[in-house]
Amino acid sequence: MANISAVIITRNEEKKIERCIRSIGVIADETIVVDSFSTDRTEEICRGLGCKFVRHEFSGYGPQKRFAVGLANYDWIISLDADEELSPELAETILKLKEDGLKDNTVVYSMKRRNYYCGRLIRFYNGGYENKVRIFNRTHANWNDKLVHEEVECQRPFSVVNMKGILKHYTYDSVEQHERKTREYGRLGAIDLKKRGKKHSKFVVVIKAIYRFIANFIFKLGFMDGYYGFKLSQMGALYVYLKYMGVWEK
Repeated sequence: MANISAVIITRNEEKKIERCIRSIGVIADETIVVDSFSTDRTEEICRGLGCKFVRHEFSGYGPQKRFAVGLANYDWIISLDADEELSPELAETILKLKEDGLKDNTVVYSMKRRNYYCGRLIRFYNGGYENKVRIFNRTHANWNDKLVHEEVECQRPFSVVNMKGILKHYTYDSVEQHERKTREYGRLGAIDLKKRGKKHSKFVVVIKAIYRFIANFIFKLGFMDGYYGFKLSQMGALYVYLKYMGVWEK
């Protein structure tokens, strides 16, 4: 049987972190939480559940997750966000993978993630789910260095296996919380763009934001989720606007 290290990054996640940790309890041989100086009960909850708890100044989502992966004792990694939870079926699928030995380190494992927004399951927007790589071998793959919207990247040819079960994603408790987070993401996204030397005219930025709203609301069926689909589409457009306009700031 292979060993798996679970890694999670947190900041003020007392409302959601216990659910996440308990869902991986049957599969994780260790759970490492890297926290960017929470001021709520996050540390107390994590330590109470037997996690290794490490404080580390937030360095962007990709770099923070890479740091957490570097603390693991085992090469096979399951990397979750604090607001995610494995369904029982998904946990059983991963447990079976462990029993089979996880022999091929060129394989990464993808989970079907369903989003809950303001307490409601999003059924239609963006097809109703996303495929997210969450299990990988760190000798072959790791998180990239993007400050926001980070992804797992592989060092050589690889294959992706889609697992049975659902990764539940409890996104935002309110539209106001979503907007605050979107503004933070926009700021970090602008830093990423500056590093890559990308810049568009302000007119093009406005067109990009409008197109993103139309794409999300119409083509990705956001309208089928009613008011919440509208807000998701609106926040997606706001993120694009803030990210590209932020490049113009000195």
